[in-house]
Amino acid sequence: MKVLELIERLESSSEFKEFSKKNPKAFLSSGFFVFDFEAGKNLQQLNYFIPSEKKIAVFSVSESGVEEKTSTLFDEEGKEKFHELKLKGLKADIDSVEEEVMEKLKKEKVSAKLSKIIAVLQPKDDGNGILWNLTCILEGLLILRIFIDAKTGKIIKFEKAGLMDFVKIGKK
Repeated sequence: MKVLELIERLESSSEFKEFSKKNPKAFLSSGFFVFDFEAGKNLQQLNYFIPSEKKIAVFSVSESGVEEKTSTLFDEEGKEKFHELKLKGLKADIDSVEEEVMEKLKKEKVSAKLSKIIAVLQPKDDGNGILWNLTCILEGLLILRIFIDAKTGKIIKFEKAGLMDFVKIGKK
């Protein structure tokens, strides 16, 4: 399912219509997607920032319907900026993200089996542009970090590391 189709499905739900009445200034701030190839399960969430409450409403969209949860932000000082996720001109969509990862794995000659992709669709830091922020987990505890410009479909950054590269062990 494409992002715009997912949003359309969400916005036509009774849960979202009720949310919109209560929070007319809320706006789409990000999308969160998990492709779990081992379990065969996918997760699709759309996140809406509520400026008046400084909270995020998380909508899980699945075949069984829509579920909403509101969470408090971790940024207690309010320094984090939230930009609206403007999807006009979106070229790299949910379905193309997986293909892009597979192509990159072939180019980089990575033979480890892909087990999970955690994908976040978010505005760039300055609010101009859209970015796919991907964390890919492969067999052998290999982790890939890939950033894709969602308007051009071009890979901006590619990092390959083992899980132990992310673990820091300090001295006593």
